[in-house]
Amino acid sequence: MGTLGMGRKISAQQIQVVASRVLVKFQPSMAIAQKKAILNPLGHSIAGELSKIGWTVVDLANGTRVADGLQTLRGLPGIIAVAPDYVYRAHATPNDPDVSQQYGLSQIDAFGAWNYETGSTNRVTIAVIDAGIDGTQPDLDGKLANTTSVFIDPDSSLSPTIISTGSMILVATGTAIVVSTETTLPATLIASADNAMTSIVDTSPITAISISTGAMIAANVGTLVVTTTTISFSTVATNGTTTADTVSTTTISGSPVIVLSTETIAVVSTGTLIAVYSTTTISNTLVNNPPTAACEHATQVAGIAAASTNNSYEIAGVSWGAQLVSLKVFNPADCNSDCSDASGKSCATDDVAISSAILYATDFQNNSSYGRLVINMSLGGSEPCSQIAADAIAIATAAAIPVVIAAGNDGPGGDTIESPADCASTALSGGVIPVGATDQNNNIASFSSTGQELAANGVVAPGVGILSTTLSSGTTSGDGTSFATPHVAGLAALILSAEPSCGGQNCAAYVQNAIRASADNIGLSADYQGAGRINAFKALRLATQGTLSNFAGQQEPIAFPNPFRLAQANNLSFTIPPNLAGASPTIKIYTVSGQLVKELSGLTWDGRNSSGNLVASGTYIFLVQTSNAQAKGRFAVIH
Repeated sequence: MGTLGMGRKISAQQIQVVASRVLVKFQPSMAIAQKKAILNPLGHSIAGELSKIGWTVVDLANGTRVADGLQTLRGLPGIIAVAPDYVYRAHATPNDPDVSQQYGLSQIDAFGAWNYETGSTNRVTIAVIDAGIDGTQPDLDGKLANTTSVFIDPDSSLSPTIISTGSMILVATGTAIVVSTETTLPATLIASADNAMTSIVDTSPITAISISTGAMIAANVGTLVVTTTTISFSTVATNGTTTADTVSTTTISGSPVIVLSTETIAVVSTGTLIAVYSTTTISNTLVNNPPTAACEHATQVAGIAAASTNNSYEIAGVSWGAQLVSLKVFNPADCNSDCSDASGKSCATDDVAISSAILYATDFQNNSSYGRLVINMSLGGSEPCSQIAADAIAIATAAAIPVVIAAGNDGPGGDTIESPADCASTALSGGVIPVGATDQNNNIASFSSTGQELAANGVVAPGVGILSTTLSSGTTSGDGTSFATPHVAGLAALILSAEPSCGGQNCAAYVQNAIRASADNIGLSADYQGAGRINAFKALRLATQGTLSNFAGQQEPIAFPNPFRLAQANNLSFTIPPNLAGASPTIKIYTVSGQLVKELSGLTWDGRNSSGNLVASGTYIFLVQTSNAQAKGRFAVIH
């Protein structure tokens, strides 16, 4: 199962799997009946299908350990692969909500990037696979209006669920009519499994038949609708005897049920006997619109990536214009609001839920309502890359969707990249971006995972003390690679909005290459920093102009917005170019006559002098000094 936020992680010695369940990949041509023929003699049963990637969810016989089930199934004829259903958890733990500045936007030079693109030129949607976005959050609700959010319950055995329907009809014998129907529903949909089967038999010669439809009964079972239809039959024999009987059929219908597939198992015609059996697979994906949150984590992630911006409320997102869709893969009953475990529960998700969410998002790539897709996964677990997660991610990147994943919070020391971020190299088309975390001083965060997947495929971004949206309204701050990841997802959305054609390349690889090629080297090995800390200004320059040559932003410090209109913006932000990067950066602001106004310890300024008073309108000079060099620039203040 997956954990949220990449703030805290279970250790590699604590790998967890879903009890009594395994994942099986059968030969592609194998029908459900053939799969059952292999599983049923062992006491196992099919719980669902992820047909797009060829995996079957199997419930093991009562009392069977996962390890024993895997060993028994591995190598059986018709089975290609078996795997456990891994458990994942949320990693981020919010800190005190006292951070008043979004230093991360300055550190990645989002302000310079916004000169090129704010995310509104072409439609892009960020799919947040997480604990569920709070759709009532005022800085996020408008970003969800054009999308349909869903809840994929990791606790449900509907993952997905098969409903079997069979019917047999014997007709035209002249002396008998036999009508028999059967619908089987799993116990997870209703209080007990329902096998509704009735038949009508009349052996007398028949002269008339009347059929009438009785009452339809609709019952809400959780979020599913079960409808039972009763049809009454009357038969009149030649001797005048009238016989009445009924046939009841039970169906699943209506939103929020999502039907994945319908398969006819057998159609057999023998003389006058016709037998038809079919299965319908419904998803464990239920509509959750407007979305609700299992805990606060996804709401924080969403705000960093794409909070409404320039609306005089709370925070700014990296992409002003990107839409959001919430793909909730954590059950609210399992989680406290801070994403810790509820009493007697485990706030976690699993491979099936995560893979189902990835596949759900993939279906909306280039849909007119969604535009280009970016997937953000700020979750992970200690297990190695699972084959089912790798298969789902490969489907997404082959569909040109960049997949941005938190590297994990296991800290440095060898290869500590968590899953599914450690699946990055399995995507042959590229486009999977693991993300580590930096602090305000461009140091790698003490908790940030390191390793070869980060070196070969990833980057780092601000992930310590990150201010963002929280449940209902207001802001909070948090630490974790979970909160570094949406900086990168937001940047990916900016790039796709500016260049939706991706130069004719696969957009997943195109975005990954643009972000890595424009990242700033912060002086560490690639295992620690990947290609470097992201630079949104350079990335947009590279994406829109195809080059970074003669790029003044690499040599000169920049103040943004310039002019600084105090009535419209709360803070002025400064960007330190790579050639000035060094330890202990300071920024001093002077009047044009050389009088010191204020010395800053961070990268933002609220327009006040050292006495706490707002400065007058006019032109000001700022001096940036680090252990390596110094440079100056100027800006205007307007009341």
